[in-house]
Amino acid sequence: MAQIVIFNDMTTLAWSRSSGPYRLATELRKQGYIVQVIEFFWFNAAFAPERVIEAIERFVGPETLLVGFSTTFIRLDASFSILGKMNLLERFRFNQVDPNIYQNDPQTAFLNADYFSDICGRIRARAPRVKLVIGGTRAPATLEDRSPLDITVHGYADQSFLRLVRYLDGKNPFFQYTALPNGKVVLNDDVKAEGFDVNEAYIQWEDQDCLFPEEQLVIEISRGCIFRCTFCSFPLNGKSKNDFLKHKKVLDWEFRRNYDRYGVSRYFFSDDTYNDSPEKMTYMHELLTSLPFKVKFRAYLRQDLIYAHRQEAHQLLESGLETAFFGIESLNYENLKLIGKGIRPEKTLQNLHWLRDTVGWKEKV
Repeated sequence: MAQIVIFNDMTTLAWSRSSGPYRLATELRKQGYIVQVIEFFWFNAAFAPERVIEAIERFVGPETLLVGFSTTFIRLDASFSILGKMNLLERFRFNQVDPNIYQNDPQTAFLNADYFSDICGRIRARAPRVKLVIGGTRAPATLEDRSPLDITVHGYADQSFLRLVRYLDGKNPFFQYTALPNGKVVLNDDVKAEGFDVNEAYIQWEDQDCLFPEEQLVIEISRGCIFRCTFCSFPLNGKSKNDFLKHKKVLDWEFRRNYDRYGVSRYFFSDDTYNDSPEKMTYMHELLTSLPFKVKFRAYLRQDLIYAHRQEAHQLLESGLETAFFGIESLNYENLKLIGKGIRPEKTLQNLHWLRDTVGWKEKV
């Protein structure tokens, strides 16, 4: 049995599980709590609920304080596609669910579905004092009266989630929260995790997290973005360069431990603009090329910055870049000016051809 259970899911964008629950699990495990994260929840809840029931019966009991649901990768098509790529679909016996209910708003469809209420009811039956919590990037702003959930958590929860668990455990009597008229709770007093030392933060994966060597993990390189694009409402925009860049010793420890224990060497770099400064690129190049194994990674990059600091093209390749996500919002110059990106489309195309053909990214990235 676990004191905290968090249901999670995966995405086809980078073939990765959402790392947020494991970030929280790391903080909670350091405090002595027994935490279990369970994958493929939204997929199983809709198509194979008996698998969710099996997990509930194994990990949820009278000592369970909290069961959480991550909404970051709530899409059914992601899980379905991943299982197909892994040749696992034939092992599943699926219930027939009308796919049309997920087309407009899969999140609302899930939270209002009868089978989700049934799952929540089964959890409460096994854990009388449990609180049901929803979080992640698509967590609802508030909770309706009919919702089977108790609490919705907003923003970065590195600190607030731990405070919540300690409150439920009777160890944090001065816990602050916003109570709605219907008795539900909104936890939104610390959405940016103010004061949390991001530079020292890490995820400590454990055997019970069931990693496999071919898996691609999400690893946080830095948090926040130094830019202020007019179309973007990300709450951590406009930070100073390298404000929240993780310390080299922390990243080195994560890379080495994940490889030594689980054989993992492929990553999706969680960083809003990985190449936001030449100093950071040199910092990461030195770290990654000093490891006794080769890291392969995917990252969000700006092609105009690579062209402006051309050594970065070679540094990225030598560091292990295998997939680049570029923010090319439009090839219409007037549109680009409106959103604060004044680079001309022909320059963007020139940069991409330069990377592929001159630098040598073709068939490598």
